[in-house]
Amino acid sequence: MLLIEFYAVINLFPQDYDIKDIIEQHVNGAPVLEDLERGILPASSRRELIRILVLYLIENGGKGKYPTGPQKEALAKAMVIQFPCLKDDSAFSEGHEHFYCNGHGYIEYRLKTLRCSDSSTQKKRTVSVKRKLCHEPGSTKQRDVVVMEDSEDIQTKVNWLKLTSPSKENLVKIRDYAASTHNHRRQWILREEPTMSEILEAYPRLRDLPELINLDFEAICPDKGVNLFTNMTHEFKARVMEVAKAQKNTVIDSMLQKHGKDEDNEDLCVLYALSLMLPTTNYQKGKRSKLASMPKQTKSVSRVESLSYICQDANTCADVDIFAQEKGKNYVQPFLLSVGGESRNFYIIVDDVAIPAGSKLLEAFDRLFKVFYVFNVKFPIQVESFYQFISSNLYRLDGVTIRPQVRSLMTSLNGCKPN
Repeated sequence: MLLIEFYAVINLFPQDYDIKDIIEQHVNGAPVLEDLERGILPASSRRELIRILVLYLIENGGKGKYPTGPQKEALAKAMVIQFPCLKDDSAFSEGHEHFYCNGHGYIEYRLKTLRCSDSSTQKKRTVSVKRKLCHEPGSTKQRDVVVMEDSEDIQTKVNWLKLTSPSKENLVKIRDYAASTHNHRRQWILREEPTMSEILEAYPRLRDLPELINLDFEAICPDKGVNLFTNMTHEFKARVMEVAKAQKNTVIDSMLQKHGKDEDNEDLCVLYALSLMLPTTNYQKGKRSKLASMPKQTKSVSRVESLSYICQDANTCADVDIFAQEKGKNYVQPFLLSVGGESRNFYIIVDDVAIPAGSKLLEAFDRLFKVFYVFNVKFPIQVESFYQFISSNLYRLDGVTIRPQVRSLMTSLNGCKPN
């Protein structure tokens, strides 16, 4: 009993771990240490780093494959203290949470993987604690507060918006009526959970005047509407390209070779690179979606295939309305359609409807992102991590659930110094 108590209090503080020495002592440590000192940690090196440190923890923590929470947290803190390039600088974060925090993070996930080989008698059963869910697109509970507004005046404006086609003479009035009916519209979307087609049928101006999507998003997420353009700087793009190339991943290299030759494709390369550096998710947990066509279990897709859930290409002669109606059944959530060659036009495919999104990719993607919030639909499960990164790092939205892989990419970008 005394021996167990002694083991339980060792390695409880960050200073108990010499991360550099632990890495140097491991046979596979040299390349990992080289990447850490360079400030860019590819996914392969990050996985090897976790293997090395978790093995050390198992062999020296006194608890085998079941180290205590304080031990795991001390190791995570030691990592970001001794190698600042690993620290997550996100708001409301101490910087180590993607490695370990309250039973989650890379350290915990590695331990769980190793425990799978144990016999049932060796495994220790613990009671899992359900995490509080954040209010994200598609949630029935939203951060914004809607006000009951069913007055005759509001309904009159809603009917006028539905029946009046836009013209130069009435644009100002349309914008004014759209703003004054926002709460009524938002309340209906959250309460009734209509499909995207039903929303466009009730509010057709969202289709032929897509700028109204920007106005609704600004009402839902005040002061966040221009954040994509503010944070997608030349320096940020250079960091993404530098970290992407450092991955030494054939899929990423192939994408850069295909799209990176033309400067006009810079924004597309950045978005695709971010998606390819994050894991795809090929399953949907929980209840069926409110959309009847969304299966509980989705088809497994590769990383290359996952890009089609962000943007697809069509030739110049393509009829976008026919494309929207005949798209694959697995494309339930909105995505971008690029039509044409050098002079491209973009559309947001929403159910079987094509919404014009302009000729510039970044503006089109900005509008696509906002559609998820305005229409209250979930992000595609196949690129959920990608949209988590966009939500938290570029739009800087509050209350976004952030996976360890997303935080890890953030730290790699923050620590990168482009040539």
